[in-house]
Amino acid sequence: MSLWIGVDVGGTYTDLVALDQKGRVETRKVLSTPRDQSAGVVDAVRALNRFNVDRFVHGTTVATNMLLERKGAKVAFCVTRGFSDLLYLRRQNRASLYDLSIDYPAPLAWHAHTVAIPCQ
Repeated sequence: MSLWIGVDVGGTYTDLVALDQKGRVETRKVLSTPRDQSAGVVDAVRALNRFNVDRFVHGTTVATNMLLERKGAKVAFCVTRGFSDLLYLRRQNRASLYDLSIDYPAPLAWHAHTVAIPCQ
């Protein structure tokens, strides 16, 4: 029976979800392999022990985690012209709506690293 498989490579674990033609779901979790992320993907598929795959989707949170943890290279924020202040406006989902002294973390990219792209 053929499968659809989705794999997410994270910093600590690689997660796999498989869906068969009858709608049954199986999951696997293996340790990620930071030096070679493909090894963790292969380990997860082997742990499933079923290889008749119709669709395979891959995603990763490694880059997102690096950005949020401020590790790795400097980043730029590419945005549609008119929305350059988006990272500075913030949301209103804070514990105390009227607490104006709340401290936010620094934006993920500084204004100097923001590139406004015109719409056509």
